[in-house]
Amino acid sequence: MKIAVFGLGYVGSVTSVCLALNGHEVWGVDVDAIKVDWISKGIPPLKEPAFAERLRTVLDAGRLKVTMDARLAIRQTEAALICVGTPTSNTGETYLGAVEHAIMGLNEALLAEPHPYLIAVRSTIPPGTMQQLILPLLQAGAGRSMGDDLGVCFNPEFLREGTAIDDFFAPPFTVVGIEGETAVADAIVSQVEKIYALPNVPTVRLNFKEAELVKVISNAFHAMKIDFANEVGSLAVRLGADPERLMDAFCLDTKLNISPKYLRPGFAFGGSCLPKDVRGLTHVAHKLGLSLPLIEAILPSNQEHLKRALSAVQSHPGRVVGLAGLVFKADTDDVRESPAVLLARALLDAGKDVLIYEPEIQLDRLVGANLAHLEERLPEFRKRFVDWPTLAAQADVVVVSRSMVVSQPSMEQLKQLKIILHRLHPQSNPA
Repeated sequence: MKIAVFGLGYVGSVTSVCLALNGHEVWGVDVDAIKVDWISKGIPPLKEPAFAERLRTVLDAGRLKVTMDARLAIRQTEAALICVGTPTSNTGETYLGAVEHAIMGLNEALLAEPHPYLIAVRSTIPPGTMQQLILPLLQAGAGRSMGDDLGVCFNPEFLREGTAIDDFFAPPFTVVGIEGETAVADAIVSQVEKIYALPNVPTVRLNFKEAELVKVISNAFHAMKIDFANEVGSLAVRLGADPERLMDAFCLDTKLNISPKYLRPGFAFGGSCLPKDVRGLTHVAHKLGLSLPLIEAILPSNQEHLKRALSAVQSHPGRVVGLAGLVFKADTDDVRESPAVLLARALLDAGKDVLIYEPEIQLDRLVGANLAHLEERLPEFRKRFVDWPTLAAQADVVVVSRSMVVSQPSMEQLKQLKIILHRLHPQSNPA
């Protein structure tokens, strides 16, 4: 393919060279005359392993050309990747001036060169930018609507400085943000796959906001991991433990620690282990005079999620709330620090009548801490336990607090009963 790359910073330069190495004819576009001049002479504008040699390879082969003339690049190509910088201010606001400038240049060129064209935005942008800024700019200035001859998508990059070339050729996935399930959208996804032509790399198709978010949440998660490791390391050193050996052992657990486990949105966590151990860890740190802001924020964050769930339920009319699921984890009868118990208590305090369906609990077999917890939090809990048909028939709102298999009535019957279902799935806690 013939591809233009707008922006020759770190991402744009690496992308241009790698696309050219893959056999594409690439036109790099930038407003910086010095950068364009350097690249045209084989002088790398960045330090990256093997980049200089590969830059010279694609220049010598004639597969990479650079210019400041957007119209020239568009005339020669059938697709453009926007890779301009999007820095943030001290307040966190993203500067989108370079993106707007690139779009305006594209618009002028597309008006003069009205052949079919694909635009893929690679720059990291805040969620909503595609719909609120980029599409309106294109529709207003390109002289044509989105459709058969002008395709637009969001295609975030996942390149790390120092390993960017390797990351380009072996990414975890190719994300394509596109709206709708249409033949035009399918064609755009196929074009993006053709651009990268990477075997055994899955294509993940998302809508615009999901695709915009997946890049920034990935980086937020990476930052959080670094902070977590540093806080753990600081605590380990203060206690006389070896932080490297500690985290080596931690990372050996690929079943729970380094895995997709618990990385599913759902309800708040609870149980006898997680809240207790987080509290205990922060208490130890405080006794040592050590501040661990990330770890200390875990329980307040969990409480905020519970508040959001309470607000979601209270936003619906009706006095009777049916709570399907009371234990903190499936296949157990443990209600200690269960977020569903806390939700039930909060609803009762707010004046709601709460009915409970929990097949995991046999009332005549409740003993010990489990019984004490319910008696303390929900003194009249026995009269609130009902079977599923009763709960479905009498409740104005049904809250499903975890994944439950219910057979009477069916989900379809629930819709007919006009019962609102809130799926609040807690993570499956390890203990």
